[in-house]
Parts: sequence; C-alpha cells; structure tokens
Amino acid sequence: GSPSIAKNRQHAFRLLNDSERIMREVYKEFSESFSSFDYNEDGFNEYICQMEGYYAVIDPTGGMISELDVIRSSANYASSLSRIEKFDGFTDAYRRGIFVEHFLDQHDFANYKKNHFVENPVFSNSLFLEKKFNNKRNELYLENRQLYSSLKLPLVLRKNYTISSNSISVQYILKNDSPIDLKGIFVVELNLPQTFFDSKELKNQ
Repeated sequence: GSPSIAKNRQHAFRLLNDSERIMREVYKEFSESFSSFDYNEDGFNEYICQMEGYYAVIDPTGGMISELDVIRSSANYASSLSRIEKFDGFTDAYRRGIFVEHFLDQHDFANYKKNHFVENPVFSNSLFLEKKFNNKRNELYLENRQLYSSLKLPLVLRKNYTISSNSISVQYILKNDSPIDLKGIFVVELNLPQTFFDSKELKNQ
C-alpha cells in the first residue's frame, strides 16, 4: 500500500505494455481474441480479452476486471491496491478492481461512505459462476448467489459482459429470490489507480 509500491507496479506495467505495442507493430499479424483459461493458477478460469485497444482480465472472484492494460497509454487501469492494516489501519475484506459490487444495509453503507471497513461485503469477495461464454460474440454471463442479512435472504446478481475492440460494457440484473421484500443499497466500485507519479508528467496532462 505504500506509494513506492504503486509507482513500481505501474512502471512494470508500462514496460510490459510498451513491449506488447512494439510486438504488434513489428509483426502486424495481431488478431483479437476472447479466451478462458486458468491465467493465475488459482484453480478457476479467468477470461482474457486481447483487443485492439487494450488487454483485460476478468476474474471470477468478484466477477471484476482485475487487469486493464490500455495499449495507447501503457498503463494498467485496474491495478488498485487494497488497503492493508500496516498503512491504512485495517485490511480490506475484498480485492479492488473495476466493476466490484456490494449489497449493504444502511449501517454498513454509512461506514462505507466514510471509507471505513465493511466486514461482510455481499458479492465482492465471492465466486461468480459462468452461465454463458461465447468467444465468437465476445459475451460473458456470470452469476452469483448470496444470502443477505441475519435472515439469510437469497439474492442473485447477474453480470453480463459484452466485449468490443475499444470498450467493455456490463449489464446488471439484481434479483430478490426470497419470499419477502427486502431493502438494501447496491454499490458498484470502479477503482482506478494513479498512473503518473512524475510531477513534470502531471503538469503536461
């Protein structure tokens, strides 16, 4: 969580992205692809988007984008570091990324808005299951079933990803599967990290 770590991470991603861009320019045989395999060897398949404008990884844990390398800017826009106790006073109960969801009651939402620790975030730290994967149409449908509150009310969240050459869109479907009405607050996080650290570069942006 220290600034030097974030700076070094972005510098490494910049070098890797520059290498990717050079390879594409030299060989001129790049073709877009959307594939599924165990990218980080955790036992679950990730979804890999190799597009004209970017490279992205969709992680089934949290159903989030855990890596988003924009080729033009040579930065990873999903490289947000989670808070850890040594630097921030507590450790996050979930990983940060792009399209991270929570379903919170009023008390947890009040703490969340104050940037305080949320002990049991619903959806954000659980495994999404694949309902449909079509690499011809560049579509991915994920589903997550969770129990909410002390009453153990069943909730279903569906995330439908559509991938194109220069964009990623997500459709959300949130369903109450319990026989009674429930009330809560649905939150979507788009965690974007700092990508420039040189004051001279900042002035030119």
